[in-house]
Parts: sequence; structure tokens; C-alpha cells
Amino acid sequence: MSPKCAHSNDPDFFYLVLTWPESFWNILKTRCVPAFGKPAANFMIHGLWPTFNNGSYPVNCANTPFDKSKVSTLIQEMEKNWPPLNCPNGDDGTRIWSHEWLKHGTCSKPLITNQFNYFETTLKLREKVDVLAALQKAGINPNGKRYSVANIIKAIKNGVGFVPKIQCNAFTSFGPSKVMQLYEVYFCMVGGTLEDCTKRTSFVSACTPFIIFPKFK
Repeated sequence: MSPKCAHSNDPDFFYLVLTWPESFWNILKTRCVPAFGKPAANFMIHGLWPTFNNGSYPVNCANTPFDKSKVSTLIQEMEKNWPPLNCPNGDDGTRIWSHEWLKHGTCSKPLITNQFNYFETTLKLREKVDVLAALQKAGINPNGKRYSVANIIKAIKNGVGFVPKIQCNAFTSFGPSKVMQLYEVYFCMVGGTLEDCTKRTSFVSACTPFIIFPKFK
């Protein structure tokens, strides 16, 4: 996908993007421990991204700084489900939340109009999609073994109710060649409602047919 610094029309849909922390840390080659403790072994929110049907997306649409006081009643849930994964130890989350709000949240009108609405909407969507439970119900566990992408998508569809998009990244600790690992799961939202992502043909996945689901350490 490619960004647009300014937009003349409203986004067509949103991607809710969830990250498997271990796949991120494998590439980073370090682990982040936020001020509020190590993230749980679960998929974490990366962001809610307004997107156009052609795959481009608006960014940085307004210079409205993130104000933590405006989301004070959401902070506990944000710490649990939207922690910083790439940070100096002791990060309180402000940096990643500010980044996501300025880059994506400010471009989310007319559906989302303010900071509280952006973070509340994202957290509520996350509650509806328990990806890890859906995968484990289908016998797909974070154990470092290979699974087919088709089966991963099927398991999520059966467990959550919506067809997602899957993104992978490369990991080199399984031998001399790079192995693709389950990195992120994308869900599609239109008008405040989740729907199958099957229509989003502009999405480009780096996944191979079989990928690793890394163990959470």
C-alpha cells in the first residue's frame, strides 16, 4: 500500500491490524518491556488504518497532537491490547498511540471524529476478533511449527466470522534460508461494521503457502 499525504475524499474502508508480538521481536532481535509490564501472549493492536479501494491510504491529515487525558478512561485497555512493541524499556505507550493517532486517526473522518472515538472504536473491534482462540480451536498453536496460510484463514473465518488478510515477515533462525512467519492479521471494517476482506484485492501479502507460527517466549 502507498500513502497519500492529503486526501480529497473519505476512506473507503478501514483495516484493523493485529500483530503477533513474537514475529515482530524476531525481526527486531530484542524484546520491549513497557512500563506497565510485558505484553500477554496474544495478538496486539497495531492500528486502525483508513484505506482507499486502490490500496493507497491517507496519512497525517491534521496536526492535532495526541492528548492522553482525552482517553484516560481507555488507558487500561490500551495498555492491555495496544502496548508498544518497539520501544526502549519503560515506554508508557504514549509514543505508539501518538504515532497511530497522528498518522491514521486524523484521517478517519467522517466515521471517526476525535481521539477518544478512534481509540474506543479500535478497542471495541479488537474485542470482537479473538484470533488466538480461533486458531487454537482449529489446532493451530504458536509452537514454531509450519501451518498453511489457507488453514489459518479458514480457522479465523470459522472462529471469528470474517475472512481476514494475512501478512508475514521473514525470520532467519530456522536455518540458512529465510522462513516466513505469521506476523499480522488484517480485518476489514466498512461503516463501523466488520466484513470479509475478500474484496480487498489491492492487498499484497508476503506470505508463502506454509508459514511458521512462532512460540511466544
